[in-house]
Amino acid sequence: MKSTNLEIYTRSLCGDCQALKQYLNDHNISFKNYELNSRPEKERKLMQITGNRIVPTLVFSSGSLFKKQEKVFIGFERNKDQIKKFLES
Repeated sequence: MKSTNLEIYTRSLCGDCQALKQYLNDHNISFKNYELNSRPEKERKLMQITGNRIVPTLVFSSGSLFKKQEKVFIGFERNKDQIKKFLES
């Protein structure tokens, strides 16, 4: 996962979002956090990516300018095992 970037979309009062951030920090996984309460333009981007406003949303992206690959997970607790496997690959 060396060339993979992680962006997460969260809300300040979301318990699942806080658990996700804690997990990522505990495992020294770098990420860019978009706090939707203070960044409404990122909420529009989240809608483009997923078609909904559900948080937390994780977007793993890799590749070049011409060929970009993305893997999206919506929710942390329900996808925790899949996220762990993806991070280990």
